[in-house]
Amino acid sequence: DNIVRLLALAEGPGGELALVMEWAEGGSVADALYARNYPLDEASIAMQVAAALHFLHSLPPPIIHRDVRAANVLL
Repeated sequence: DNIVRLLALAEGPGGELALVMEWAEGGSVADALYARNYPLDEASIAMQVAAALHFLHSLPPPIIHRDVRAANVLL
């Protein structure tokens, strides 16, 4: 529920990686903060991010995100 699914991974000719993920209708938290047009419940978002990270870290083997920031938290 709290994690956007990764659908595909591709490597470009220069070695750059592209991720294809399921669509998140609301954009990112950074987008919402910049536009100031989305009612944000910061406590709820923080709890959902914590739950998602806990789930990822609990997997065998654990998945570590390494870049948790407002631009990478999708609504």
